[in-house]
Amino acid sequence: SLPVPVCAAPWSWRATLAREASFAPKVVVPSHGPVGDAWFIAGYRAYLDEVAERTARAKAAGQGLEAATASVTDAMAARYPDKGRLAGAVHMAWDAK
Repeated sequence: SLPVPVCAAPWSWRATLAREASFAPKVVVPSHGPVGDAWFIAGYRAYLDEVAERTARAKAAGQGLEAATASVTDAMAARYPDKGRLAGAVHMAWDAK
């Protein structure tokens, strides 16, 4: 096992997860939530990628942050029912560097 402490700013989470996945971990111990495996990283990366892509499309279409948050949340809520967390992810993607 290789302990890899991750302390990253929200806008760098996607890159951090890609780096962590490159270690092909057998066990992932997040700072919160259940212990998992490499699928934990893959699933979270897919979630953040989808939020980022949908947010970028909404922004490019001229939606403001509030409208983009609503449209992305509505599109993803059936699979990710925590709308507060989705809204936070949209805000993170909106402000991404």
